[in-house]
Amino acid sequence: MADRYGYDAGCGVQKDWYRLLCHELNDNVLVILTSGGYYSAVAGILSRVHPEYIVLINGNVILEIPMDRIAAVSKLAGGGPVAPAPGTVGGYSK
Repeated sequence: MADRYGYDAGCGVQKDWYRLLCHELNDNVLVILTSGGYYSAVAGILSRVHPEYIVLINGNVILEIPMDRIAAVSKLAGGGPVAPAPGTVGGYSK
């Protein structure tokens, strides 16, 4: 699927998880991560979806998150900014 500038967002993969995330492109999302048995979260605009990772933009920070580290993705109806998860500061874990 190419955006209006002709760039492919990496959404040609037909697996359910990737296809689900492709429907959230350019929306504000909260990504719950699994890492070392602890949960943390990051918030931002979902800008790209690739088979191995997603790309979030939070202000001036670009985050590449491996697919195997994603536990859940949350967003508000209508795509508004999502409040940081408890235990995080500004969307970034402590």
